[in-house]
Order: sequence, then structure tokens, then C-alpha cells
Amino acid sequence: MRRTPLAAATAVLLSWALVCPALPAQDPQSPNAKRDAQLSLVKPDPKRAKKLAEQAAREEVAGDYVRALGDYEEAARYAPFDVTIVGKGNAREPSGPAPENVGST
Repeated sequence: MRRTPLAAATAVLLSWALVCPALPAQDPQSPNAKRDAQLSLVKPDPKRAKKLAEQAAREEVAGDYVRALGDYEEAARYAPFDVTIVGKGNAREPSGPAPENVGST
């Protein structure tokens, strides 16, 4: 039985597809996506979230806004459905002017 050129080309193409490694575009997750997935897969813990929120409030009063924001974000991961904690973290995002600069023109 003779192979047609189309059958031979198809066999070569399929063999190449099986032998060659996956292309980077076909990689299911990049290292950053794996890290983000690990951060987001936290078992909800309302008590820990409350402690982190209280610590963030103390840091905010002390003027350490960067640590406070980090603690609010971590607390929001432990209590994603607590609107109060998530709202405080979102309100402290540095999207606009700093609180001490508001109102001064």
C-alpha cells in the first residue's frame, strides 16, 4: 500500500506535535499566577482577620500607612466577605492624594 503525500505530511506533522515540548503560550500558569493563586487560597479565619484589622488601625494611627495597607489587604484575604474590613483596605488605597494633602490647594 502506497502512502499519499498528504498522509505522509500528516503523519510527520502529528509526530512533530507529540515530540515537541509545549510552547510558552500553552503553559497553563506563569510563576506569578502560581504565586497569586497561593496568596488567594487562604482558609477564611474571621478572628485572625479582626486581629489584623485592629493592628492595621494601630499602624494607621501611628502614621505607618504602608504597613497598615498591607495588614488591611491580608485581613481582607482572611475575611473576604466582611464588608467593613474590605472597605477599609479599599479606602486606604493610594489612588488619590494623601489624606494630609486633601483640602489644601
